[in-house]
Amino acid sequence: MTALKRHGTFIDFLVIVMLLLAWPMGVILMWAYTPWSRSVKIAITVCLALLTILTVNSVCYFRIMPS
Repeated sequence: MTALKRHGTFIDFLVIVMLLLAWPMGVILMWAYTPWSRSVKIAITVCLALLTILTVNSVCYFRIMPS
């Protein structure tokens, strides 16, 4: 049982690092391998999607905005 728990914490650590460095891969790993609740997974996915949409929107806005 302790080996499984240790393996789970390594997977959790890996997923958190991937969420910070390369979030699309982190989201896929999170949904596939973590034992987190479905509501936590949905909240993280929605937050990262909104952050991406806001970032792309602001980049497009400032590129179009006349100087």
